[in-house]
Amino acid sequence: MPVPTAALALLLSYAPLEPGQPAPSFLDVLMLDGRRVSLDLTGQVTIVDFFATWCPRCRESLPSYAKLLAAHGDRVRIIVVDVGEPAALVRRFFERRRLPANVTVVMDPDARAIAQFGEQSFPSFYVLDEKGVLRHRLKGWGSSSADRLGEWIAGLLGVQATPAARATASRRPVPSRKRRRPEPTPASVSADERARRMGVEILR
Repeated sequence: MPVPTAALALLLSYAPLEPGQPAPSFLDVLMLDGRRVSLDLTGQVTIVDFFATWCPRCRESLPSYAKLLAAHGDRVRIIVVDVGEPAALVRRFFERRRLPANVTVVMDPDARAIAQFGEQSFPSFYVLDEKGVLRHRLKGWGSSSADRLGEWIAGLLGVQATPAARATASRRPVPSRKRRRPEPTPASVSADERARRMGVEILR
């Protein structure tokens, strides 16, 4: 399902935000209770997740957030921006899916926030450093997406990846080696064995 048609012209009026460029200083959005707020995108490593409830890959990303953020505490936050959907639907959806405290869910009903990033697809993740500069961008969600975001976060915070992430990254397939059976020494070779090696059938 694409971005709502009414917002398409607005989206096309913005160039896509590229790594190394500053993100908008503030994100003008609605909280789930309907209050309009301007979220400051500086001061922390921030992941902005452009989201829609109808998007299967968007829904798949949500369970990963707790583990993704657990190692870094308040140094990292995620802002989930639901785009172009009715407020009542979004509220019901997230009432059934509780997220960690450092994940903020907001609404972008007129697609103005996503337009500032020049984005048109879901899910799309924008990783900002503490100064609000875009450092990494991820489109879609797959089996390695959470690990990739975790590595990017660790790099921006100047810390090492978690032991599990390091083990995953450094794991290499090890070829199996068959142990060769040692050949018997001449002294230990029986007369029967010597005959078999010569192709002589032993009958008893």
